[in-house]
Amino acid sequence: MPHIPKLPSLAGAILVALFNGAIATTPASAVSVPIGITGYSSLVTPLPNNLPSIGAEAYEFAHLGNEISPVSSAQPVQSANVELSTWACQTQGPSSTGSCVTTPGATFPVAITITFFAVGSNQSLGTSLASLTQTVAVPYRPSTTANCLPGSGWGATCSGGKAVIVTLDLTSLHFVLPSPVIYTISYNTMHQGLHPTGIAGPADSVNVALSSDPTNVTVGTDSLPGTIWWDTQHPSNFCDGGSGGTGVLRLDSPNVPSCWGTANPASSPFYVPAVSFIDRAVTESHITSDSPPATTVGDRYYFHVVATGDNPQTFTVSAGALPPGLTIDERSGAMTGSARHSGHFMFRIAVSGPYASTSTAYVMTVARAASTPIINAGSPTSRPRPLVFLLLTGVGTVVTLTGISWLFMLSRRRP
Repeated sequence: MPHIPKLPSLAGAILVALFNGAIATTPASAVSVPIGITGYSSLVTPLPNNLPSIGAEAYEFAHLGNEISPVSSAQPVQSANVELSTWACQTQGPSSTGSCVTTPGATFPVAITITFFAVGSNQSLGTSLASLTQTVAVPYRPSTTANCLPGSGWGATCSGGKAVIVTLDLTSLHFVLPSPVIYTISYNTMHQGLHPTGIAGPADSVNVALSSDPTNVTVGTDSLPGTIWWDTQHPSNFCDGGSGGTGVLRLDSPNVPSCWGTANPASSPFYVPAVSFIDRAVTESHITSDSPPATTVGDRYYFHVVATGDNPQTFTVSAGALPPGLTIDERSGAMTGSARHSGHFMFRIAVSGPYASTSTAYVMTVARAASTPIINAGSPTSRPRPLVFLLLTGVGTVVTLTGISWLFMLSRRRP
């Protein structure tokens, strides 16, 4: 497995594997993501056979990135395109020739982490804003061609590595790039990365590709020309010889701009990681379903509130109240239950997405439940029943006789 030779110092020249030739090839994308609006780009296009590059294993870093100023936007970042240089060979040929044999189209998985940081005061590292890790398929470098023997080069210019583009889907971050912002790229190798594997593998021969031409920064700007951010563990890899600390993610180095390029953005060489960030258009949340239909007290109810917009979405009652007995599911927008009271109920349903929200007012009618009819099997209710009539007649007779007897007794007592 070929590795990039490690140079002892960065002074006066960039520690990179310089590309041979500039023959355009088709970029290899690991993930297909719809193209949106570019917020920043330093990609080298058209893609040559290979590019200057710097590898995590060879140069002992966990993070490598840059401070940039993307085009101001309120749109979330959708994807990141990262140019890499792959030097990994699928099968090593005879040691006498140092050749490489690769099955066309063969790839190997690499978990790439991209992290965004705020810019602190005095160009210090601010808080971590967002991070995502995605496994991508990285191609092996092509087989050695006959014109490059002995050796492992390929193509008309005998390139040692191959430039490729991998795409990371960042939509799950729901993150709007601030300006300026620091980004870093990380991947694990045998001894380096966020979580070193401890085992040699093809990722040891994967490098982050660099643009050496300032005109490749076509969208947005490089905030501090001639500098990068990284955390190499070897003092001599830093432009300042490690005086600012080693193994610490920091700016390298504002006082030695000739190390990574000149301070004049119009000059060359001008080394920056070759990446691009694509924003995506925000789809505002909007309720598209009709008004909730009427129901009857006690009846089982179901109605689905439907809305367009970016996910995840949340459905709530933002004003008024649903008829007692009905509820709405916050995730699905399903209204379910059984109404307990009749009447007209006014309420407002709001749907909130990651970036926008809206609400709609409704009036819902709940009808009374149908009453059970009273069945009268006897005489019409306007006529008293015989038993009741006899009782009333008897009570009247007794009262009358009692009164006559009382008057008779009073008359006999007169003097």
